[in-house]
Amino acid sequence: MNIRQECYTLIDSFSDEQLRSIVMFFKDMQHIQEEMEEELDMAFCVALARSHDKCADKHEPGISIEELAEQLGIDLEAEYDED
Repeated sequence: MNIRQECYTLIDSFSDEQLRSIVMFFKDMQHIQEEMEEELDMAFCVALARSHDKCADKHEPGISIEELAEQLGIDLEAEYDED
């Protein structure tokens, strides 16, 4: 029996009230997961901003778009088809 069949068998054994409780539980868990993902995203953004601020405080020169293109082998003067 595959996992889906096992789930269907389990679902059939629950009353409607039990199923409502299970659905509410999963919705709560989904909401908690979304909130955690948002918090992790925010923490990443804060860490990235702090890292950027540290670099900016050092007044280290950045790299120009031309230098980056040269390092990557990109010709900024080339014309490209938009097919």
